[in-house]
Amino acid sequence: MRDKIKRTVTLGNIGVPLLMLLVFGLFYIAGGQTSDGFGLYFHTLGTTKSKFLMNYLLFFFTEVGVYLLAMGTATAKYPFCGVVVAELAIFPFFIVRDNNFIMRGSIPALFILMTFIIKFLLEKQKDHTYRVRKIILVILLVIGARTPSNEIIRSINYTANNEDVVNREISSFSHIESEKEQRIFTADSQFFVHDYEDKLFFKYIAKKSLFCTR
Repeated sequence: MRDKIKRTVTLGNIGVPLLMLLVFGLFYIAGGQTSDGFGLYFHTLGTTKSKFLMNYLLFFFTEVGVYLLAMGTATAKYPFCGVVVAELAIFPFFIVRDNNFIMRGSIPALFILMTFIIKFLLEKQKDHTYRVRKIILVILLVIGARTPSNEIIRSINYTANNEDVVNREISSFSHIESEKEQRIFTADSQFFVHDYEDKLFFKYIAKKSLFCTR
């Protein structure tokens, strides 16, 4: 156990993530003019906390839990399974600028979970229970395929039925043609950094980098 800890706690394993956290953390909090910003929040979305908790548990069960239950204890032998499950459990409480972080940020963990499922399906076992679990897992995957299929079909239909697929309402930050308040608010809150010269990221990272490249 001690040797395993020594192999894990190294400069590369600890120092590099901390450096990434410093750089990317300062970058994201630089645009913290929104009310939410970067942090851990319990979002009730206008509901009670108990109802939010029930929605969260239902969401986690249908998105992750059913696959873990279908595979059973076999998941314990897959590397980083605990880390993947912990990430997917925490992500719904995180918000970076907007709720899209949940969808985009969970992709790496979901990708690893996908490799677990593929590995489980490809394993050759004569145990009857194992075969039943595989059948259940395939059924779950077929049901779960409805959402991505709808997204693909929607994208194809939108591309095929619209002559102009370029959003020209906001051609540039200095030339916003849209009169829709929500569009303007989204562009301002997600892509603008007000008073950027006073932000730590610009002062100590971006500014220094620009100086070094000259």
